[in-house]
Amino acid sequence: MSATAPDLPSLLQFETLAPERADAAENRHAILRAAQGLLRKRPLQAITMTDLASAAGVGQGTLYRRFKNKAMLAKALLLEHLLALDSQLHRRSAAGATPRDLLHWFVGDLVELVSLQADLVAAITMKEDMLANWWTQTPPARWLARVMSILYESCTDEGEGETFASLVMPAVMGLGPASESSEVAAARARIARLVDALLEHR
Repeated sequence: MSATAPDLPSLLQFETLAPERADAAENRHAILRAAQGLLRKRPLQAITMTDLASAAGVGQGTLYRRFKNKAMLAKALLLEHLLALDSQLHRRSAAGATPRDLLHWFVGDLVELVSLQADLVAAITMKEDMLANWWTQTPPARWLARVMSILYESCTDEGEGETFASLVMPAVMGLGPASESSEVAAARARIARLVDALLEHR
């Protein structure tokens, strides 16, 4: 079993962000901050694009040039959360966390993200109008699976990381919304048991 985690990929190695002018970046940040503020008060489906433009202090033309619909907005918001997850993973790795601890933290933090942002995931799924497994083909999902695979293989010294990720990812992405901290904790515990079972079953 490896004592230290291997080099872990960054989300930005999978997700290409288009270059943007300073004013466009400022508008995007303002819109995302406003959306996050509104989402703390009501679900995404209850927020209109007019509400969002007003809260962000931008014109509706500016808003629609950046986000044509709420599915695009949901994708951008999820990406922000995943970039924070990426940053946290690398901070913990740099601090010397073991691969097993990193794997549990990473999967657990993803569980919390999916549980608390379930309406964003649902908004994307409904708008995409694709097969149920469409998510697995996206750059963020490929990054998540790759990190899980690398960490699992680092824990076990076995080449079954892709199988591990293929079992854990659907279990996490299929979680329902959680409104209470106890529900999030219960979801984290359920998935942690799955992770432990797969680690011990190797």
